[in-house]
Amino acid sequence: MMQSHRATILICFICFVFSLSGIAQQPLSKNTLQDKEVMITFITPQMIRVQVATDRDFEVFLFPDSLTEGFYAKVLHHEDRFRLDSKLFSFEYNTQPGLSPAKASVLTTKNGITIKPFAINFPDTTSLKAGVLVLDNDHGEWFPESKSAVSDKIIIITQNTFSEQLRVLELLSGKIFEGHESCRTPRIYCKPIKGKALMTIVSNEDATIYFTRDGSEPTRESEIYRQQEMLGTSIQIRAFAIADGYLPSEIGKAQIVMSKAREITWRSKYSPDYCGFGEYAFMDGIEGHESNKNIGWIGIPDNNLSVTVELNKTMNLSMLGLRFLHDPAAGIFLPQRVQVEVSEDGWRYKRIYRQKIKPPDAPFHALSYNITARFRPRKIRYVRVTALQYQCEERGPAFLEGKTWIFTDELRYEQHAEK
Repeated sequence: MMQSHRATILICFICFVFSLSGIAQQPLSKNTLQDKEVMITFITPQMIRVQVATDRDFEVFLFPDSLTEGFYAKVLHHEDRFRLDSKLFSFEYNTQPGLSPAKASVLTTKNGITIKPFAINFPDTTSLKAGVLVLDNDHGEWFPESKSAVSDKIIIITQNTFSEQLRVLELLSGKIFEGHESCRTPRIYCKPIKGKALMTIVSNEDATIYFTRDGSEPTRESEIYRQQEMLGTSIQIRAFAIADGYLPSEIGKAQIVMSKAREITWRSKYSPDYCGFGEYAFMDGIEGHESNKNIGWIGIPDNNLSVTVELNKTMNLSMLGLRFLHDPAAGIFLPQRVQVEVSEDGWRYKRIYRQKIKPPDAPFHALSYNITARFRPRKIRYVRVTALQYQCEERGPAFLEGKTWIFTDELRYEQHAEK
């Protein structure tokens, strides 16, 4: 009986806590959320309009169907305040009578930057550098305003650039943004020096430049460019810049490809979707990883492999090696047989390696397979690799593009040390 009584008390307490917090996660109806004298309208997931009106007379704007899919957010109510949580920010407003909008509202981005969007002197450079832009609509600068509006702001929160969001706002309102200029889009320069490359990235003189090396989207958490850098391998740069008094720039892009080969001739057609940095990915210094088929590897669909490499110069070599990927679930198989030939003049070739490959009995995950050919030192300028594709009897539903593949990467060599 005592246990039943305690359970009843516990259930009542839990119900009381949830009724007090009023936590609910729901799609916002018609892109809006209204709580007493506050209305929040999602224009896009990165852009909201916040209206404060004394008699709850809000101006409702009808958005195109493309912007009314419903945005999921967590809404928390507690006595005289409420809080809205989305993927990019949280917005808290205190509805207690007598508080001005500037003191009642707080917006916090997910990277920890807190601002008061209804305070005066917005936008300021601090918010711009933090990825937050606050625009006035108190006098109908963008959309018609409510007659009883106390404050009406448009807030844009982005990871890097405001340009796309501002274009949406301009299209919807028919107005032109005439505020801050944008930083110059970073320009990425590459100067070859003795088989390497000197990389330089430039934008505004006092700009901070954030960049990534693998082609991924740069954010304010990315690496900061500080000085020129000597590169020894191919990379794919994406960068944007921010500076005091400027909007963040557009994203600059560059693909810096370096290879130890003068020319690589593919007689087998490789896939444009699985070729790293292109035809030179076979010798660009970037090794493909089993978990990512899009970087480093070159994929040959439904065909044998045949490729000829002309090195930058004739060298005295004693080893050649290369790798293949084995991932049967994706239709990628080790070749049945591999052959490597070498030549000094490009006409007369000598076979240095020929081997049948037995695939693993039951691989449970993707793996790479290394081939190494060691031989007596000889002068080599050309390398020819051929591989016979594995004949798969049945193609699985998860096969890439419904095909069977050879995935290869990174021809390596070892120079013979002269005594």
